Amino acid sequence: MSALKLKSLWFFVDEDERIHKIPVAKYNRIFDRTQPITLFAGQSIRFINARIEVDDIGEEHLWSPAFTRHKFDGHGLWEEQDKEKHLEGALEMVSVSLSGGDPDWEAFYKTEHPDYHWKPTSELMDRLKEAIRTNKKHS
Repeated sequence: MSALKLKSLWFFVDEDERIHKIPVAKYNRIFDRTQPITLFAGQSIRFINARIEVDDIGEEHLWSPAFTRHKFDGHGLWEEQDKEKHLEGALEMVSVSLSGGDPDWEAFYKTEHPDYHWKPTSELMDRLKEAIRTNKKHS
């Protein structure tokens, strides 16, 4: 039996609740603040980091999704202060994990970072799973 493979896919959810796949390289440019999204300049965008498990026969299964909200400045770049707060939250998670703690992450984010995470509807989760299963760019 071979080891399972893990990979990460990125999506954003538009105002009509449609899911759009983002190539990892493009998300990295968004993260680095070198890729503007001028369509959403001055707005907040919902993102999904879908961590995927690939089984022995190559089928992809949703393993651990993260639902984040990023604010973009007037030029369409990820707002610098917003990004810093996201990174601070990630460091807090790592710090708690390394200290041997096993916190309730959902409760942690609701109290510590309420503006940066969102909860998907069951319909959106179904569309996300379908997009992963069929490898669609949009759903």
